Amino acid sequence: MVVEDDPTIRYLLGFVLEQNGWEMQAFDDGEKALAALAQGPVADAVLLDVVLPGMDGLSLLERLRALPAWRTVPVMMLTGQGDEALVTRALAAGANDYLGKPFDFSELIDRLARIAAAQA
Repeated sequence: MVVEDDPTIRYLLGFVLEQNGWEMQAFDDGEKALAALAQGPVADAVLLDVVLPGMDGLSLLERLRALPAWRTVPVMMLTGQGDEALVTRALAAGANDYLGKPFDFSELIDRLARIAAAQA
């Protein structure tokens, strides 16, 4: 699952993920993603932008972690706001990893595979 409001980044993530064997379900805001969480199925991993219209990524992460089926799903936060306090808040809220924008797509795939394998 990818939750990213920037259409260009969302498209590029989809392309790169699919080229590396991942299927992607994409959302452009937190509210749409939250509605999908309740309807199933559970994703193998979540790439979650911090700054989203409406519900921000940290609020969505907290709601996601409150759902029993989603408690152990690996979550990587993505953002252009890489300050230390934000990283600490994301990890405390249950994120497994954090990657600042702009990012290298091969690093993203490597880190995503690592956190997904650790949860398997």
